[in-house]
Amino acid sequence: MQKVYSSSANIAGGLCQTTLAYLSQALEQNEPNPKNHNVEKIEKVWLCVQKNLQHRWTIGELAKLAFMSKPHFHNVIREVYGCSPIVQIRKMRIDHAKTLLKFTDYKLEQIAIECGYQSPFSLSSAFKKVTGNSPDFFRKNK
Repeated sequence: MQKVYSSSANIAGGLCQTTLAYLSQALEQNEPNPKNHNVEKIEKVWLCVQKNLQHRWTIGELAKLAFMSKPHFHNVIREVYGCSPIVQIRKMRIDHAKTLLKFTDYKLEQIAIECGYQSPFSLSSAFKKVTGNSPDFFRKNK
């Protein structure tokens, strides 16, 4: 039997805490210009992405959510976060995987699906690329 959160409120709270920490860290690292109205639009996009990490997001969909053209959206993300939108989504997925690895005994297959990866192998590969460690190593050393 798997150990899971004691309630769905804990999962939601952990997800919200992870999202807020992620956005706060990204904004602190890149110190966007407070006059840049695009930052508010982008934060709304990331909140939407965080709520649906399983979705196979495209630049077109993300740009549409921000009311921007694809090239403009891509450039704004690079300016604010220092990476492409797809890399930013990968970081969000890995942060969610870290939360699940830390607080649940879900199998890697289940975590992969919940984080938007098609297989445990693709999750493991992305996880190691971002963190430098395997998901199993992370879970054992949490």
